[in-house]
Amino acid sequence: MVFKFLGIIKKSSLLHAVSSLILGLCVISSANAATVWLGDRFSNQVFNLDSSGNVLGTIGPFTGQRTGGMTTVGNEVWWGSADTNQIFRLDTSGSVLGPITPFTGLRTGGMTTVGNEVWWGSADTNHIIRLDTSGSVLGPITPFTGQRTGGMTTVGNEVWWGSADTNQILRLDFSGSVHGSITPFTGQRTGGMTTVGNEVWWGSGNTNQIFRLDTSGSVFGAFSSPVVTGGMTVVPIPAALWLFGSGLLGLTSFASRKKT
Repeated sequence: MVFKFLGIIKKSSLLHAVSSLILGLCVISSANAATVWLGDRFSNQVFNLDSSGNVLGTIGPFTGQRTGGMTTVGNEVWWGSADTNQIFRLDTSGSVLGPITPFTGLRTGGMTTVGNEVWWGSADTNHIIRLDTSGSVLGPITPFTGQRTGGMTTVGNEVWWGSADTNQILRLDFSGSVHGSITPFTGQRTGGMTTVGNEVWWGSGNTNQIFRLDTSGSVFGAFSSPVVTGGMTVVPIPAALWLFGSGLLGLTSFASRKKT
């Protein structure tokens, strides 16, 4: 009887160890699992893309809210309206949580998360506005003459900021100082921009393409975009999807114990 009891404990411990290992792998995988949200400037929809650029589905449309900038802030997606000067807060399923008060005369351009701040480019005044994660304005970064903001993304220790006028991408440090630019891209006005793993996706606002750049700024590919790109951001896949794996483990455990 004692040996049988010890055998059951041993099997249970082994199963627990294996379950913990596989569940741990699921958690690790989920940390890297994400999709790309791509806002359409004209249909007021957000398109959901996989990391290869394939369309998985759409969110919306959102009446009267043409997308400007877009960025992920914790478990939320902030999505700027180019019409109402508001920033809308969405959860990762696409449901609107609420707006952030309109900013008079500041139509949203690019947007990115920089540490505990959100940088939000104005398409009208050439400023970059700094917000905290509650949406309060911390202050502006000096206007950039003739550089209306297009896309914006954080790349390592830099912020890449696309000019909608000169077709350049400006490289800024986290203080807002420009310390370089990436060669103009002829005829490719910048739309949305986001960092996808070791790549930067940069949408053209007039050719319906998304260009793939490495972190030095070199273009190594492109694919057709389903829309004229507005905002763009990487959104983690909801953790609930990954609980399927642990649920399956639970069923396996139950079946094993039943046989025992």
